[in-house]
This record gives sequence, C-alpha cells and structure tokens, in this order.
Amino acid sequence: MANTVAHRRIPELLNYMTKWLPECNPLYYMLENSHHSNNTWPRLETYTDSENLHSCNTVVCKALNYYKPPYNASYFAYSTDKNSLKNVLQHGGVINNTEMYASFELIPTSLIDTIKELTYNKYDFKQIYEETYALFPADKLIEKMQQVADTTLPHDCTMGPLLPKHIPLLEEKVKLPFTPKYANTLQHHLHYAVYDERNTPVSWVIQREDGNIGYGFTQPAYRGHFLSAILTAFAVVEVLKSGGKSYVIIPDASVQAARRNTELAGIYRYKDFKMTRLCVMKSKNNNKILHSPPGRL
Repeated sequence: MANTVAHRRIPELLNYMTKWLPECNPLYYMLENSHHSNNTWPRLETYTDSENLHSCNTVVCKALNYYKPPYNASYFAYSTDKNSLKNVLQHGGVINNTEMYASFELIPTSLIDTIKELTYNKYDFKQIYEETYALFPADKLIEKMQQVADTTLPHDCTMGPLLPKHIPLLEEKVKLPFTPKYANTLQHHLHYAVYDERNTPVSWVIQREDGNIGYGFTQPAYRGHFLSAILTAFAVVEVLKSGGKSYVIIPDASVQAARRNTELAGIYRYKDFKMTRLCVMKSKNNNKILHSPPGRL
C-alpha cells in the first residue's frame, strides 16, 4: 500500500525526514525544492507507506519529466524497511507499466537489490546503466572551505554564472546516460563557471535539484589548476551562507583519485555510505550495459 502525500503536507514530511539526513539528501532536497516552487520544478508525486507521516518507514518521490525524453519518470527514495519500499513501489500508479525508460536516482546502495528484483521481475525492466557513489556532505562552513573559495584564479580567468547559450556546451561535455533539462536547472539553481580570456566557460559546477553540486566539467587544458575544487568550494559557501546545505557525490570507482579536489575544498566523505544510480529500459535491445561516463553527475 502507498499513501499519496498532498503538497501542503510536504513541510511536515521534510521535518520528519531530517532524522535520516544526510543519507536521504537527494530525496530531501528534491522535496524541498519542489515545495519552494509550488511543485512546478521539479514536479513530484510523493508516496509514503503510512498516512501518519511521523511513523513512516519509506518515502518515494516520482519526478515527472525530470530529464528529457525518453526518460519520463525518475525515482528518489529512502527507506528503513525493504519490504515497505517494495510495497510502495508496486502500488498502482507508482511505477507505470507504460514507462519505457526510468531512472532510480542516488538510492542508498543497500536498497538497490530490492529495486532491481521488483522492476526486473514484475515490470520487465532491464539495466542499461548503474553507478555507485560515495557521499561527501557539505553542511558546515569551515575556514578551509572559505579559503579555497577565495583562491585567485589563473591569469586572465574570471568567474561568473552559466548562461542559457551554454546549454549545448553542457550537453556536449558532461556525458550522461540521460539528458538533463539544463534550462530549468539554470533558471532555478546556483551555478558557477570559470571563463577564459575569450569569455568561454572552461570549468563549471551546477547545483542540481537534488542538492548535489554536480554536472561538473573542466576542459583538459585547464586541469591541474584545481578549478573544480575552487568552484565547488565557492558554490558550497554560497549555499551555506543562504541558509541551505549541499553535498558532493564521487563515483566509487574513482573516489580515491577524485576526492583530492573535494577534500581540498574542505568537504569530507560520510562514513562508508554509498548511493547508486540505476537506469533501466524495456526493449529487445537492452543487453548493452552503459559504463560510467566522464564528468561528475
């Protein structure tokens, strides 16, 4: 059974979910941003395993048309009970049999096998992409973070926001198994880029709707200047100063190498906790498994 949560009750649910932070970060910030926009972006359907929000074990959000087609459903979830999660997901209308593509976004890795078992066996989905990440919460403003944010940029470089005209560049350079709706994200969330002397972005980070400082990329010629660390620290400082919180995720396969920039920015790993992104599809041509793309999700 699944209880549909009315939009007016989202603040009540968010208050209850604080006890699960930071492990439920993606789900929490999707709900928070949806509430701030009156459920216009991101647009969510929210489900729990109980009408009493103060006793629920499972929260699932279905983001509608969060990515460009063919993905029309993206799921964010957190649960302390695998059977409860399974029951909510298989409730009528939560997962639609007509969906050809779906993504399960930054779900605690401990829950992924439950999701696979259900979606593969009941809904005939097959995996086309899977990636596991380490979590680096950025919920405290520390001196080191501010120092990195204030680092002088290389000669002739400046910092500024990305512009809508840069969306084709983002789609070209940040290789993902789906295509984000960058126009919506740039309109509603923080984003920063380093520009070269020709006023071309050479490095950037964007705060996603799920709170993650992601969609990052640095042009090869500018790597080694710690631009990613500077931008990440700057973005985190701005979020914290505004009263918000954020986090960074790093692919588990490259965490030892990539965490250098993150820790340089004063952001450290949360225990051994892991999150997984799973993309699935219904198709006769679904045998190919997509591997981890470059760029930071």
